[in-house]
Amino acid sequence: MSNLRRLFSARAAVAGALASLLVGGGTHLATRPAQAATRPGCSTDLTHRTAAQAIQQHLAALQAGNLDAAMCDFDENAVVLLAPLDGPSPGGPDAQVVTGLDNIRNGLAGVVSLLGGFNVPQIQTFRSTDGAVQITFTAVPNPPNGAPCIVPDGSDTYVVEKGLIVVQTVHDTFRSAPGQTCPVSAPGS
Repeated sequence: MSNLRRLFSARAAVAGALASLLVGGGTHLATRPAQAATRPGCSTDLTHRTAAQAIQQHLAALQAGNLDAAMCDFDENAVVLLAPLDGPSPGGPDAQVVTGLDNIRNGLAGVVSLLGGFNVPQIQTFRSTDGAVQITFTAVPNPPNGAPCIVPDGSDTYVVEKGLIVVQTVHDTFRSAPGQTCPVSAPGS
């Protein structure tokens, strides 16, 4: 997972907009009012969705390959928390906080490229409450599509306020696809 953090960090740093934070020490994740509807191309009806509706539409947009529509589902101040899966990274935090819609978009695009496309993840479970949704999924293409990585087990949790994602946690186990080398998996996996 430390390699996945590097992927998110490297892509965002190149874009010049990555804001890495350590969670704790008084840091909070409060957001301004939801504003996706004011962004070009985003519907004005997004803020009236339940958490389950928001994430169902988000996943449908991703699987349809519509990254622009999927990005409309994030609040302008959304935060994505990347969990370390391969143990703490040497000299780094145990988790990385990704902020900024451009950084989140770059991270999603990077993951999609590692998995060989948008339509690969298969949702295993979908659990929702009034303000949060947890999904578990796999990303193992059948037949193989030449993608370098697979995810035999993944779990994301979304906190949704006013129909928009304000916090997403990411916990994915990346492995090398058969005959491939996944650049973000632990060595030997």
